[in-house]
Amino acid sequence: MNNFLNKAAEDARRLKKEEAERRAKERKREAIEAIVEIQGKLYERAAAYMNLMLLGGYAGAFTIWSNTANNLSERANIAVGLSLGISISTYIFFEVYKMIVTSFRFIRMRKLVNSDLPPEDFLKRTLALYKREVKPDPAFIPVWMGAVFVALTGAVAAFILLFYNYLSILVGFSRWPS
Repeated sequence: MNNFLNKAAEDARRLKKEEAERRAKERKREAIEAIVEIQGKLYERAAAYMNLMLLGGYAGAFTIWSNTANNLSERANIAVGLSLGISISTYIFFEVYKMIVTSFRFIRMRKLVNSDLPPEDFLKRTLALYKREVKPDPAFIPVWMGAVFVALTGAVAAFILLFYNYLSILVGFSRWPS
């Protein structure tokens, strides 16, 4: 009888441990799904808004330029085109750089998600990775600031040139020399 009770107690402990492991794996799967969903939505929303604003700005600049280009001097057209070209190419190159940096972050998360770690280790590593990833990258900030400065300076210079030349045509000031 004692043997039977010991065996039953052992079976109960084993089943309890298996149930705990099953629950832990289920929590791990739920955590993975939540992480993937949250990261994806946050990135999509931020990128979509920023790209929409920039697209509108560049579309407006190129529209104004195309409507006034025939009335501008050759030098003004070259200056506006150069300013807009520098601005938009800086923006595009920075977006490519950002895409590469973001891809590496997603690759690190994907490796963790696809690992066969026990749930406790998975959650610890996920937290450690999250803490590391949310900190600003020291190399990213200067690149971002430089790209914003160059793109914004080029766009503002183009708008100033366009409006100056457009107003000078409307008001009758002398145009920029050819």
